[in-house]
Amino acid sequence: MKRHLTTHRPLLFRVSTALLLLSISVTAQRALPSLTPAVVPEKLKGFVPVTDDMLLRPKPENWISFRFALPE
Repeated sequence: MKRHLTTHRPLLFRVSTALLLLSISVTAQRALPSLTPAVVPEKLKGFVPVTDDMLLRPKPENWISFRFALPE
């Protein structure tokens, strides 16, 4: 049994080294958080996200209205 472990030791070393290098490269490529705040365009400063409640119970002034001329 001892002989079996010694024959696989180089393979175990290679696999563990490969996993270590892979984890280091993945960690190095991870984006670091920016210290400066993101630039928000002026148009988006008053943006209000749509919620499920807004979709279920829209305000009367937000209903879609269609205006078209009927053919004569």
